[in-house]
Amino acid sequence: TGGSGDVDLSATDLVIDVGLISSTSVGDGDGGTIRLSGRNLELGGANVITSSFGAGAAGNVIIDGDTIAISGGSFGATPGTRQQSGELAITASTSIEADGGFLSAISASPTSSGQITLRAPLIFLSQTNINSAAIDGGLAGQITLEADQLLLDRVFLVSDSDDGSAATGFVRLKSTGDLIIFQ
Repeated sequence: TGGSGDVDLSATDLVIDVGLISSTSVGDGDGGTIRLSGRNLELGGANVITSSFGAGAAGNVIIDGDTIAISGGSFGATPGTRQQSGELAITASTSIEADGGFLSAISASPTSSGQITLRAPLIFLSQTNINSAAIDGGLAGQITLEADQLLLDRVFLVSDSDDGSAATGFVRLKSTGDLIIFQ
């Protein structure tokens, strides 16, 4: 009936090439938070997800470092069946670069999906899917990309609800310098 525990991985250089890091609740409690932190993070085909298949909410995924490189994999909160999904926050003091990968906060309940936030001086995303969705009539969460230089190359951004009467979330792109979008 309790929630799942938190997962905290921290190292100067954190490299996850392939693998699964999960915090899942199947009872009444909430899912735990997953935190990855370090100076340099290289995240390959890793799956870093929180979820809840009971009455509790899915936990959050927090990734922070100086430089963060993502090449494939899946990060965020999978559908919560009765409560809102968790949030995904990726923050870097230098840069976030993603070539592929799926960043998500999805709820399969009448509650809201979580927000997705990326913040760094430089964000470069290529062929990356960012999705905040509410599948069972809930509200979709906001997606925010905030950088001094923001470069998007064939990036899929969606914040949507499957219920036409529910409000969809919105996508916010904020750049104090260059904002370049290739499609």
